[in-house]
Amino acid sequence: MKKFLYFITTIGFLVLLLAIYAFVSFKPPKPAQPLSDRFVLQNITIVHPGEEQRTEGNLAVADGRFTEDTLSEATTFDDFNGCYVLPGLVDMHAHLPGETPLKLGDYFMLLHIAHGVTAIRGAGDTDGTANPGLKAAMESGELFGPRLYTSGYFVASEEVRWTNTLLMEGPEDAEKIVQQIADEGNQFIKAYENLKPEMIKALVAEAEKRDMGVLGHIPFELTIEEAMVPDIQHLMGVVKPEDISEDSILARISEWDSVDETRLDSVTKFCQENDLANTPTLALGSHILRYRDYANVIKEPDVQLLPPFYSEIVWHPEEGLPLYRGMTNEDFDRLEDAVAKKQTLVKKLHDAGAQLYLGTDTQQPFSVPGAGLHTEIHAFLDAGVPLEDTLRYATTASYEALPGEKKLGRVEPGFLADAVVYREDPTKSPDALKSIVAVIVDGNLFRKSDLDKKIQEYQDFYRGALVARVSETVARGALEDSVAGQ
Repeated sequence: MKKFLYFITTIGFLVLLLAIYAFVSFKPPKPAQPLSDRFVLQNITIVHPGEEQRTEGNLAVADGRFTEDTLSEATTFDDFNGCYVLPGLVDMHAHLPGETPLKLGDYFMLLHIAHGVTAIRGAGDTDGTANPGLKAAMESGELFGPRLYTSGYFVASEEVRWTNTLLMEGPEDAEKIVQQIADEGNQFIKAYENLKPEMIKALVAEAEKRDMGVLGHIPFELTIEEAMVPDIQHLMGVVKPEDISEDSILARISEWDSVDETRLDSVTKFCQENDLANTPTLALGSHILRYRDYANVIKEPDVQLLPPFYSEIVWHPEEGLPLYRGMTNEDFDRLEDAVAKKQTLVKKLHDAGAQLYLGTDTQQPFSVPGAGLHTEIHAFLDAGVPLEDTLRYATTASYEALPGEKKLGRVEPGFLADAVVYREDPTKSPDALKSIVAVIVDGNLFRKSDLDKKIQEYQDFYRGALVARVSETVARGALEDSVAGQ
């Protein structure tokens, strides 16, 4: 009997140890905390890209806004003296992960602000759980992250490619659909696949009544000219549907063989004359081209920022996302040609004065939160868009397109305090984007070195033996259940 009791006690003790180990292993790091929400930065230079640069001396922040008040008893930080302050970067096409015990959404927000991204336009998430949880956490003060502007759902017709989809049968459904999206706290409508021109027109009209924006794909069977989506994503609709082999994302972003200079000029003129904006996500193509050197790419610093299951499972070239499995040299060559033509088009749109925004399509292969926007900036520069104009598109111009509060996107008294503090001037060299020393989010000041330490905490968490094993299993299961379209 004593041996039996000893055995039972030992087993119970081991089970308790395992339970404690599991509990500790699955306890994510606490969110990053700000240095101060009432502070003064001294001897700084304010830069609004493409507009002005002025030495202000001191910059004060209180109650979430920049202020002219000298702020007695406010905190000062000598290590930021002599720095450059610019409006925060805006990612105008991002996807956030759904809610899980891994707190991936929290980590994505951390990565964004650590790279100077202070606002995100969410272009839809697959299951509808990402945005509500993150918004609630930020409103309660539990989590700090970029301002989150969301579309909530994919609005499509005929078929559901993602669970988080509202189906539209005709223009008469627009009022009900837009009202539902607005009632759930979203600021944008995401027009998606199989919509007819009259449906898109009805969505735009209803969105305008509610001060909401409309972005989206150009449906496969339409061109830019036919669809008239106000903010076109991924430069879809440039290639005519009869010149694309199949209705898949890979075919649509890579099969640009038929696009010539005449077509590029025609699209440019049409967008400029009809006030259509473009969020080209230029880096999407270059990210997919990284599959050519997959073994080395997964070791690169930006890819290493994410949990291992992204590079080792989700983005694996043979076992990962079905869309990108088994790409051939011919696929890569075609995509490379398409990327070059898209760069030409972006430069034409810029020269014509058409509106451009920068977006990353985060969670597509090798597109990492925050880091992806820096890649997109370099993609615009490679296209020939001047540095200051690129930064203007990524900052003030994007803020102007966000619905709601208009005192946003400028480092001026009375404006909401979102900004990035750089040691060097990013308008002089894109390399200076790496010189971030602090980020101001909703009036809260974060030191970059503290954000980096918090990132390391998350990396250690995701690479823990138990968490890594379980997350890999879940990732493999999710891939099995994944939809064919994206």
